[in-house]
Amino acid sequence: MNYYKEYTDVDLSNLKDWERQAIEIFKDAVKVCGDIYDKQKNSNCPGGNFYPCEISKEQLETFAKENPEIFSPYTMVEIDQMGKISAVKYSQKFEKEIAQISEAIEKAAPLYEQNGFSLYSSYLRQLSKDLKNDSYEESEKIWLKIDWKVNVDIKLGPIETYQDKLFGIKRAFQANLRITDKQYQGELEGFISVAKAILPSEKDGAKDDFILKVRTDKVIAMGGWHADFVPRTSSYPRDELVSKEGIRILVYTNNIISKQAMHKKIIDEFLGLDFEFNEQKFGETLIRLAMLHEVAETVSKSNHQGARNKIGGQADAVFEAHADLAGIEIASIQVLKGVLTATEYKFLVIAFIARILRGWAFRKKGEYALSAYGDGHQMILNYLLRKGGLIFTENNSIELDFQLIFTGIDLLIKELSVLITEADANKIQEFFLEYAKDSKNLEMIQDKLFKIVFED
Repeated sequence: MNYYKEYTDVDLSNLKDWERQAIEIFKDAVKVCGDIYDKQKNSNCPGGNFYPCEISKEQLETFAKENPEIFSPYTMVEIDQMGKISAVKYSQKFEKEIAQISEAIEKAAPLYEQNGFSLYSSYLRQLSKDLKNDSYEESEKIWLKIDWKVNVDIKLGPIETYQDKLFGIKRAFQANLRITDKQYQGELEGFISVAKAILPSEKDGAKDDFILKVRTDKVIAMGGWHADFVPRTSSYPRDELVSKEGIRILVYTNNIISKQAMHKKIIDEFLGLDFEFNEQKFGETLIRLAMLHEVAETVSKSNHQGARNKIGGQADAVFEAHADLAGIEIASIQVLKGVLTATEYKFLVIAFIARILRGWAFRKKGEYALSAYGDGHQMILNYLLRKGGLIFTENNSIELDFQLIFTGIDLLIKELSVLITEADANKIQEFFLEYAKDSKNLEMIQDKLFKIVFED
């Protein structure tokens, strides 16, 4: 399958000639990341192709005691011709593809150096070395120091762990190539300060001990995991040690806007709300929702690194769900401060309900690429249904009781915060299983929702 997505409608007219030249060079690297990801993904196995499908989780844990490389984020676990379990480094398994990626980014490096961006040139050259050494700490540190005056930015390599549903360890290849889109910056700073103030931490006095910066971008091309998933946002770095250098959030504005029509159809079909639709305002609402989620998730993960490591394979789902809810809580505080209006907040909650309905559809469809989100959205949706915030009518539309939605969100975020702090993977699994029991009403809207999400 071709895991490469190119955006041909992005205006590049304001870029310099050398920047447009760099984009064309980078596209080759993005495409190859998609080729590697194709070899890592396997929707029929919880561990993708990172581990042999026929080897159980318990067996892998036993083998890893003798060979710790089995649990390296950058190895493919295989059965050799002698029937022995081995761990093959990415740099060996994908040697040909990595050589192609390195050639492309090294070709682009002089363009940046010649135009006054020597640090970015150093980042590209170091990234090329890191790809061959299966160690990304040095290039990540350089990237974190780069200012946002660089218009054309590329982020690639093995990064996200969502495809490893067994252990949440193995990192899949991805790539995103972007140009800066300088909107929403002031609003983002406000979200960050509130998130740092209100979200709990496992370390006393450690809430504000890291640097967090945000960049809004328009995507030019995505490859690998990102072409498969088409994310709204990302935060880097994923490595706990490197994160001490600071954290960067990327917001992909055109990816968010591309899902606008789908969310509007879900609202029209199931929520039956009587409100004046403004396309631009609704697009801004979806971007705001994405920014809130990513800020909340980044701060929460930074505050709970120890818990995240203990939770293991359940971590992605519980932190994603927690971030969805915490984002809404941050927005409510911004209303009290006068930063957001009550109407903007109400639109945000409506968009949030549409988003979790979409996530529930992906969960029911069994989409592995979105399973961490889908698990969380299924849990949130059923929780709010049981609390009375969402009420099914006789014609299978959903009425919203905003007061009970607000109360439900507040209660649920407290429950998830306790689960994260306790870091008990079994308790988290039990909690998610309890709210994975769908009502008959949800089953009745499944076909219509699938048509909107997967066919339209």
